This record gives sequence, C-alpha cells and structure tokens, in this order.
Amino acid sequence: MVIWAIFGYGIVYKVVMPSLAEALGRGEGSELSTAVIFLAGLNWTVACLPMLVLGPSLGFLHPLAFPILFATGKELLLTPVRLVAPFVGELDLFTVSQAASSPALSDVSFDEVMRARAAYQAIELVAMLAYYTGYAVAAQIRLRFPRPRPAPSFAAVKTAALAWIGVSLLALIAFLRLRGGFESHLVQLTTVRFEQFESLGHIIVLIKIAGTAVLTLACFGLQKRSPVMWLTTGYALAAAYIAEGARSAPLYLLLLLILLGMMQARRLPATRLVLASCFALAVLGSLGLLRHDWNAERVRWEVLRPNEHGAWLEKAFSEVSRRRSEEADVAVLARIDEIGILGGRTYLGALFFFVPRSLWPEKPRTAGAYNHHFNFARSYVVSTFPRGWGIPISGPTEAYWNFGVIGVLMIFFAVGAFLRTLAARAYARGGRGYAAALFAIALLYIDGTGDGLTRFAQHASGLAVIAVTARITDAVLFARRRTSPGQHGLAAPA
Repeated sequence: MVIWAIFGYGIVYKVVMPSLAEALGRGEGSELSTAVIFLAGLNWTVACLPMLVLGPSLGFLHPLAFPILFATGKELLLTPVRLVAPFVGELDLFTVSQAASSPALSDVSFDEVMRARAAYQAIELVAMLAYYTGYAVAAQIRLRFPRPRPAPSFAAVKTAALAWIGVSLLALIAFLRLRGGFESHLVQLTTVRFEQFESLGHIIVLIKIAGTAVLTLACFGLQKRSPVMWLTTGYALAAAYIAEGARSAPLYLLLLLILLGMMQARRLPATRLVLASCFALAVLGSLGLLRHDWNAERVRWEVLRPNEHGAWLEKAFSEVSRRRSEEADVAVLARIDEIGILGGRTYLGALFFFVPRSLWPEKPRTAGAYNHHFNFARSYVVSTFPRGWGIPISGPTEAYWNFGVIGVLMIFFAVGAFLRTLAARAYARGGRGYAAALFAIALLYIDGTGDGLTRFAQHASGLAVIAVTARITDAVLFARRRTSPGQHGLAAPA
C-alpha cells in the first residue's frame, strides 16, 4: 500500500499537476514542456518499478528501493507546501515552462533553458537504467566472500572506538585553539569556509572520526539507551558540525545510526524517523540563521532559543526554495557547450582526498565548487581554479559534465554493482559488524558524486583504522578473555 501511495504521489505531483498548470497557461509556454513532463513521469515510474514489481520483499534498505524512498522523504520534508498547493489554487509551483530566476541562467535564452531541463530529466533516466543494470549484473555473479576471521571481543571494539573518540576530542580542542576559541571559530563560519579549512583538512577528518566510532559501537551491539552511547553520540553530532560548519554532517550521522538500527531490527522505526525529521528542520533552520549572518562580529546565540522555532522553520523552507530556484543542474547543462567538460577532475579530487592541499594547492575540488566558479560567479574569467564556495549538483549531472553520456553509463553501472556487493556482504552477517556500517555509509553517500565518494572514503578509512586498533587491543589486552559471538553482540545471519 505504501509503495503504491508513493508511486501515486509522484504521478499526481510530477505529471498531472504540471500538465494541468501548463494547460491552464500558468507557464511561459514551450514546445518542450510535454517532453519535460513526460520524462519526469518516466523517471518516476522507472524509479518505483522494482518496488511495484517485487513488492515489500525488497525492504526499505534495499539498493533498488532506498534511493527513491530517501529522495521522496526529503522532498516531503523540505517542500511540504507542494502537497497543499493544488488545494489552494497555487498551480504556479508546478509549471515547467517558467522563466529561469537563477543568476547562472540570466544570459541564457528561454529555449536553451527548456532544452537543459529536458536534458536533465533524460540524463537522470540514463543514470537510473545504468544503476539497475549494474545491480542486475552483480546479482548474477556468485560471490564467494572469504571466511571471516574471528571477530575481536566487544570489549576490544569498544575500547578502540572510545580511544578514537578521545583522539577526536583532543583534535577538536587543538583545532579550536588554532581558530582562536570556540566563539571565534563560529564567527569565522559566517565567511567563506573553503579558504579557512584548506590547510586543516586532516585535522577535520580526525575530529569527525568520532562519528565513525559511534557507528562502530552501534553495529557491534552497544545498547542504544546506554549512557556511553548517549554521550558518544551527542559528542559526535556536535563535533560533526563544529568541525566544518556543515549542517548536513550531524543529520547524516543521525540517519546512519537509524539505518543501522533498521538493518538489525528489520523494521521501520517510524517514531524515530519522525523525531529525526523534526530535528533535521530545527538544525537546518537554527544553524542556518547562526551561520548565514554573513561577516558577523559576534555569535547571535539568541537565534537558538526554543521560542525562535518559527524563525527556524521559515529559514529552513526559504533556503530550500532558494536552492530550488538556482536550478544548479540545469545551469550546468545549459552552459556546458560554453565551459566544456571537466574530464574527471571532480572524481580525481575525491580519489586523492588523503593528499594535503598544502602539498597539492590546486588539487581538484568538488563539482559544486566548479559549478559556482563557472556558472554562478563566473570567476573563471580571472582565475583558472575555483576559490569560492560550492553549489552542489546531482550525480548524473556531475558524471555527464566530466565524461558525457558514457560517463553516466559507466559510473552508475559501477554504483549499482558496488552497492549490490556491499548489501550481500552486510546481510550475510545479519546486519552486524563493519560490513553493516560500510553498507549503510555507501547507501547514503555513494550517489555518483565526487563529494559523496570523498565522504564514503573518509568513513571507510576511519572504519579501517578502528578495526586495526580493535585487533591490536584484542591481542594485547583481551586475548585471555575471548567471548563467543553471542556475547560480543554479533548476531547470526537472519
């Protein structure tokens, strides 16, 4: 029932309402309007097809179901006004032939904008089909995983995770001292962050290893209500934001913990998801007000008072509306003939995330940075390397901007095959251990973008470091106190 409700939502709000709005003349009118709406509907149908055919047996965390469920959840949370718009006569929200308001498209003709909108839908469709093909091919390959070594005792895993959380805390203290103190650091977040952090990347990764350590504790069975879990999770959520000022960092960590819980319990924690959604809106709004008071001289702590919750919601929804109006993907596709392809630069930067920028000053940045550089700020006129902030784009658009259609096919084929392999390994271990954590991280971050690849690589490296530390700790301190799998929280495959 839920599956058909999601499918029906997409057909009504992405096909029927836009068609009605165009028929009533709410848009500018374009011959390509029908193509854009048709491709959007086809995209939605193909995205929902595995769930419609295979039904609830897929599960919410299945690689063929999670992307569309996650995208739908974000859309409903961040743009709830679209749900009620048709009932109050606000059909203008659904027009596909409206004039572009993005500054990146100010000198692009309306016809070119419409072609770019149609191209964006087409590229999304190609990426989805390649993703499904990669998944299907990987599913036909009989995987033989090596017999896992005996897992370290839970005491060793817990000791290793807590030790790295301690290292994270020390790194955070040192980081804040370098930044002139906690409040000085927050004030500096109200300016462009890229240049501030370009020489501090490794210490930021070290601070954020606390989040990976908390994931390790969760996937090895530490009770969610234990004081240790509450304290470490609270610190990790705070450190994730403080380290680089990204509001998405604590939200994604919280979602990763929920995903791990879903894998272990094999059910949907509806209450936790509702609470997490409320938390997400509060974080987006309140920290948005705190961080976007540009060039502030002090931290406006008053915006964090609970009685300011109305301002939080207003800020969150207005920022979502602004980002939608930027049409970042359309801007790339409309101007790609002028600016040319990137030739893999954004993925190269992700693959060499571990190389300090002090050693490689012009190490390629994320696609969002190049988007701002070429399409919004037009700073390529005076500088060949992007120095400002980023305006993110989707994975299919990034793949196309780097390599064209062949890049979309290859990258999303690889994404589908990779997620299928990780899913098989995670569920073979009953949703426990490092494999479960790695799968949850990949499910959330491996989306075809270089930025997502970087985040995945950072988390995976953190998991590897904690795993090695746990092995050494087990051999040195707990060799005589080994416990059975049931005692250290590893469940048999379900």
